[in-house]
Amino acid sequence: MALRRPSGRSRPCGEAFQFRPAGGEAWHADSDWIGGDSQIGDLPETLEQKVNVPFNEQITTAMSGKFVPNANMIRAAENLVLAMAHEDLVRPIVVGYETEILARHQFRIARKYVDQGCADTVILDRKRTYMLEEADFAIYLKQCFEARDAAKLKVSAPDNCPLLESETTRMQAENLLLEAMADLPNLEAIGEAWLTLEARKRAIDLTLNMVAPFCADADAIIKRLMAA
Repeated sequence: MALRRPSGRSRPCGEAFQFRPAGGEAWHADSDWIGGDSQIGDLPETLEQKVNVPFNEQITTAMSGKFVPNANMIRAAENLVLAMAHEDLVRPIVVGYETEILARHQFRIARKYVDQGCADTVILDRKRTYMLEEADFAIYLKQCFEARDAAKLKVSAPDNCPLLESETTRMQAENLLLEAMADLPNLEAIGEAWLTLEARKRAIDLTLNMVAPFCADADAIIKRLMAA
């Protein structure tokens, strides 16, 4: 999860940049990348019904008190709760120092983008740092890492972004929850890789709501892990 500049052709200003993974993982925090090159859009009606109808039935059962998750489902949901709590803790710190570094340096957009018709402007949006000159991007990264270390944020490798790591951990926990819940009758569809971003979010929200009443809160989960 090291931060890298994207490679490949330059993109026109009006074309949204698609953050794709390097070595199987997204390189930029806040990426909406889920997997492969599938297009994000609405599910075909028949497939969407396979997701929505069982969900509605399972939610109704859960609300009536008949649904009892197994240990694997509870463990997956608790792991996701913990991952979400960690991401919520890390995000404002990382966004804060990234934004401050850009505001302080007033880096301008790389000349190649100006030559393509982009406005010669200052880059203040942390999600547009891919448009910086190579030298400016290197300064930006160096100071981000210094700010990360000063904030005592832990990472698994020196060139990694703590927010990116926390996002990846949360996405992995989401996958495990969907896989666990896919064991329920008629819910196999939610464990499939073809879920669009919107369908995936809906599946995660609904399944987490189903299992959450049986889970400990984040503080209790952390205490239990520390005692183990």
